[in-house]
Amino acid sequence: MAADGTDGVESAHDVHNELIAMKSTMNELLNHTRAQAENMTSMMKVMSSMQEEMKSLRGDMINQLDFMGEEIDTRFDEAYDATKGLHDKLNYHEALLEDQKWKYSAPRPSFEYWDNLEDDPEDNLVPPVEIQEDVAESFLVDIQKCTEHMRYGTNNGDIYIVGGPRPNHEAFLPHWKELTDALYRYHYYLQCSIDYEQPSSFQLSYMDLSDEVIDLLSSSLKNAYFNEFTLQRNRFGQKGIDLVLNYIKGNESLTHLTLGDNPIMCMKNVRRLCGIIKYHPSIESIELPMCANEEINGYEMLQLIMTAGKNKLKNLDLSGNRITTAGGSYISDFLLNNSILEHLKLSENRFDDNDAKAFAAALKQNKTLRTLDLSHIRMGALGREALGRAIFDDTSLNSVADSNHSCCIYEESDGLDCFEINGKAYDEHPLPNPKYNRQKKIYSILSSRNKDCSNVDHFDEDMPVELLPDMLTSIQRYSNYHEAEDGSPKSQDDVIPLSIMYEVLQKWDSSLAVFESLSS
Repeated sequence: MAADGTDGVESAHDVHNELIAMKSTMNELLNHTRAQAENMTSMMKVMSSMQEEMKSLRGDMINQLDFMGEEIDTRFDEAYDATKGLHDKLNYHEALLEDQKWKYSAPRPSFEYWDNLEDDPEDNLVPPVEIQEDVAESFLVDIQKCTEHMRYGTNNGDIYIVGGPRPNHEAFLPHWKELTDALYRYHYYLQCSIDYEQPSSFQLSYMDLSDEVIDLLSSSLKNAYFNEFTLQRNRFGQKGIDLVLNYIKGNESLTHLTLGDNPIMCMKNVRRLCGIIKYHPSIESIELPMCANEEINGYEMLQLIMTAGKNKLKNLDLSGNRITTAGGSYISDFLLNNSILEHLKLSENRFDDNDAKAFAAALKQNKTLRTLDLSHIRMGALGREALGRAIFDDTSLNSVADSNHSCCIYEESDGLDCFEINGKAYDEHPLPNPKYNRQKKIYSILSSRNKDCSNVDHFDEDMPVELLPDMLTSIQRYSNYHEAEDGSPKSQDDVIPLSIMYEVLQKWDSSLAVFESLSS
């Protein structure tokens, strides 16, 4: 090292320069690293965007595949239905060709058979021997005709046999076999030949159905999807009820069920029926007159059926089932909140005046019900008056206008049929047009008051809004309620509209004063 220290200074200077150079290099490396990081960030954003696009494309592809799958399913179903339809038609025509060679072969009992037939002493429904022969022969003629119509394809979709022998003698079993064999093949006709706008129906009424016959029917009805199914007074037990319940459950085309005067046996059967009604896709009419035996609680049956069918039943018949409501609150609440039911038959039950008042309160709000049958329900004057005011409250023109004009109440007392409950205005059966029924009632009040010239005296207390714009025109319109095809028939108590107009014009000053006060 020099004495003056120059080498040490130069060495330190060189180190400083190297440090500066290294710092510059590190800055360059840092800047380069930052640039690469920014590039990677940018690339990640691009990749993220590509990933979102891929997700979207994947979603679109899935939706497209789902749509294509649905389209394939739809076309497959259409092809299946078309193929099945062709197959059914082929089977129908093959069965029809085969049946052209068929002959009814059930043996007809001889007259000696009926002559030797003894009555059943425990069955008071068995007619005398000489009448039994006529009934039996008539039944055999009917069952043969019905069987032949099904076999030969000349039936219109209805199986209808009413009135048969009692008890069910073994001599009739071969004829039932002929009928059920034809019925077993009849489903081809129902599927292929019948006009779908014409409902098909099956009815066996007023004849015994033995266990053997019920077994035959159960087998032959499995594929015969009738729209209407009726069994009345067949004197069968649990086996018959099982037949009915199984048929309803298996027939999604059924719309109307009638099980008249055939005891349902127990509440378990009622609950089974209600479970079927609740989920049935087509049922809209249930008729169960006189089906509650001693083990059935009629009011509970009513509640269960109304609850199960509240959103689907248009027609319900529970007449003759010993129903007592202790106030009628459930039925009135049901009617108050139901916009589906059109016909309700509750005749020959144990309702009283309180029930009638509850019905009347519901009818003030319900505008869907068309008929309410309350014949033979032990209703007194108070209940009759309450129902009458629900249908036709003649207190004022406003109360008349606010009455129920949609429902016709059937009530029978003292051997007289009253189509609508009211004492004085009219008793004709109203046609199903609420508009004309309303006009008829309003005009009946105007006519009644015209006889003592009191219409103008009532204008200040009950002037309907409809009369305000043009009173004379309105009177004429109300008087013409009977002229339309679906209008109510003209009442004999009606005065001519000119008489009411004359009364109003005669007291025009009073009428004008009323209008001025109302308008102000």
